[in-house]
Amino acid sequence: QLYPGNGPAGLVPPRTLPGSLAAYDWVIGVGSLGITGHPDLVVRNRSNGALYALQGNPDGTLKAPKLLGSGFGGYDLAG
Repeated sequence: QLYPGNGPAGLVPPRTLPGSLAAYDWVIGVGSLGITGHPDLVVRNRSNGALYALQGNPDGTLKAPKLLGSGFGGYDLAG
């Protein structure tokens, strides 16, 4: 589940994301990475440490992962 921010440092009720995020050990909400204005996620693949962008669609679904970089398995903190 995702707990969206409400703006002034609080959270609104959770919403369930479509699909499974089980392959990822980091799931970080980053706002809009592009100019779409739809919330996006940056995730790290649990098995190989690769970072991906999951860009949001207008209907709340997520696009296919886009590789951002690899070799991040040795890090234990992001955000």
